[in-house]
Amino acid sequence: ATPLFGEVRPALKPLLPELIPSLRNLHQKALDAAHAGKADSTQRLGHTIKGTAASFAALRAKELGLTIENAGKAGDTQRACDLLLELEVVIERMEREIAAF
Repeated sequence: ATPLFGEVRPALKPLLPELIPSLRNLHQKALDAAHAGKADSTQRLGHTIKGTAASFAALRAKELGLTIENAGKAGDTQRACDLLLELEVVIERMEREIAAF
């Protein structure tokens, strides 16, 4: 299984608490888009989730962002919804791990 985090650059560690609200916001927007069947928006938001997570070495969230992006690209918004439920759990786990840093 992919770990939650890779090696977080020291300069970014103070910014980690801002990652969770940002990912939650993107998650909600992507979920709304996927539920509405908006594949293009789902793809774009998956791409943004991937990039945001990658900036903080949030490996599992990055991986899910890519998979959500690909589901949107394929027009499979139901698959994106399933992946977004998984991302929600990952974000909760990340929040607990960040609190322990």
